[in-house]
Amino acid sequence: MKKYIHALKTKTKMHPLKTSFIVSLLIVFLLGFLLISYRGFLAHRSIEIFKTDAFARILYFDKLKNPDFTFALGDYFYGKGGLYSPEFAEKYFKETIALDPEYPRAHYQLARVYFVIGKFSEARKEIQKEIALYPEYKRSYYVKGLINGYTGRLNEAIADFKQFIEWKPDTWAGRNDLAWIYFQKGDFYNAYLAAEEGLLFSPNNPWLLNTVGISLKNMNNEEEALKAFEKALISSQTLTEQDWGAAYPGNDPSLYGVGLKNMKEVIEKNISLITKK
Repeated sequence: MKKYIHALKTKTKMHPLKTSFIVSLLIVFLLGFLLISYRGFLAHRSIEIFKTDAFARILYFDKLKNPDFTFALGDYFYGKGGLYSPEFAEKYFKETIALDPEYPRAHYQLARVYFVIGKFSEARKEIQKEIALYPEYKRSYYVKGLINGYTGRLNEAIADFKQFIEWKPDTWAGRNDLAWIYFQKGDFYNAYLAAEEGLLFSPNNPWLLNTVGISLKNMNNEEEALKAFEKALISSQTLTEQDWGAAYPGNDPSLYGVGLKNMKEVIEKNISLITKK
């Protein structure tokens, strides 16, 4: 009986190489499972640490031919809760367009990226493509208005912002930017009217109140201008950095605090120009 048991043990004993192969296979399987389960986190961390998306692209190799995925990545790098990088956002919006030239909002988002980094000619081309493809999406006219405003095409910018306002009557930002264009033209009265209309929808808005104040000051109504500035300063004290960022989508979140601080300083300076005479 002892000999039989010994013989049975000998026959069922696994070869060391087979054991090593199975262990290796299990390790590979486990690593693969972890990579798939946590590839979002790993991709994010690799870009954050190494400032390159090379490893992230390897992790997501199976999705890079899907325009929905590349567009989502563009958004991820452009203000949708991910790592802020206009460079990567531009890359993935362009990849989306390469996969599908008519992908909704791809040209729009690429235009916004180009605008923020100061490539105004490219931005204009992209927003015009978006308008040609989707003329019913009037938000494109707001971006077009900004581009034209920054490049001195003021009459075109006025027409753009008016189209946007007609589509979205309750917009305060559209009216404030329309006022900004009128102000550039030296038309302080229409700048005042545009900002005042905005206050109907956002009565304590510090941007609009500051614009009203500037317009009134340039019309030599310093008493009313001072009231508007003081109200703007009080309102600005309740703003958070995120509030400021929401008014300037597509900008670097790390600069929200600086932007908010500068805004308050501008309002304070406007007040001092009147009170220190």
